[in-house]
Amino acid sequence: MRVKHVGCLIGMMIGLCVLSGCGNTVADSGNTLEQTDTNNGMTLEQMVVDYEVERVMSEEELAGLEWKETISPYMEYDWLGDGHVEQYYDTQWLMQLADLNQDGQEEMLVTLPIYNGDSLTYVYTVENGTVVYCGQIIAGAAYEDNDAFMEQTGCLPLNYIDVYQNEDGELRYLSGNTFLKGGSGYYQIYEIEFDGKQIVGKPLYAINFYQDADGKMVYQYTEGDWLKRESEVTDDQNFTAFTQEMEAYMKGWERVDITFQVSEFRVPGFVNVLSEEKKEIIRDNIVVGFARVGEL
Repeated sequence: MRVKHVGCLIGMMIGLCVLSGCGNTVADSGNTLEQTDTNNGMTLEQMVVDYEVERVMSEEELAGLEWKETISPYMEYDWLGDGHVEQYYDTQWLMQLADLNQDGQEEMLVTLPIYNGDSLTYVYTVENGTVVYCGQIIAGAAYEDNDAFMEQTGCLPLNYIDVYQNEDGELRYLSGNTFLKGGSGYYQIYEIEFDGKQIVGKPLYAINFYQDADGKMVYQYTEGDWLKRESEVTDDQNFTAFTQEMEAYMKGWERVDITFQVSEFRVPGFVNVLSEEKKEIIRDNIVVGFARVGEL
């Protein structure tokens, strides 16, 4: 089970570069743009002016695409007009399809890779041919082949959504995020509930690390939310107690292989301040992005 690789994950986190802040929102959806500097020194206005997008497929070719019934409503939906997805001008939307609850209806996951590991994922499903918003969780891009990822690195991905099932056929979902600041930080694991219509997440366990005055690494863990912890346990260098807690909690649950169909097209976070002409091209390119990833 993947929770056995927490030790390697901590090593990865210590070596990561730290980015502070939580992304920059697009404050004005009208015709004027704030002159706010982005992380690379460009203003939002400059980013909008410099952004170029070309139609990947002609409108005639696009009209000829055929989708299976469970996917079709997503391909017709106006994602740029959806009010649930937050707008951050210094990131890009990652969009992917996956049947999270194995009921034959794929969910749409729209992920915004925000700083400090807090990747926001908005989950949608289809009911009676209509796209329905299910909720928001903290989880980043999942991996189409988790086993191959594990073989290559031996480490737990920083952000992911994993599905587990017990002998009774019940499903349990785990996701995670990382907060780093210099040589310290924590990794937070979430448990997600999804009944096919509503998705919500709650903090499950967290492990924290920092250097003491002598330069020795100290590891702690807690149940629930690290930021709201009432108590914590100091662990050894092998994270033995933390691993035992996770293994005990997940006993009897096995990971279910879920295929994630990831769109090749990334939506710019400042899309709502682009011209209507560019927005229309982006809408079409979202559809083409999924057409290129498999038989959908």
